[in-house]
Amino acid sequence: FVPFKEEIVFADAPTKEGAIILDKDNPSGLPENADQIFIPIRFR
Repeated sequence: FVPFKEEIVFADAPTKEGAIILDKDNPSGLPENADQIFIPIRFR
């Protein structure tokens, strides 16, 4: 992964919890090369 920092601002979240999902780049389109990371978050 490439390090990065981001702030996302929006009015009101419809829930108190959500997720950031990072999908691995998969130019081949082959399912065996697909991967993702699921990061749970809490809105303040």
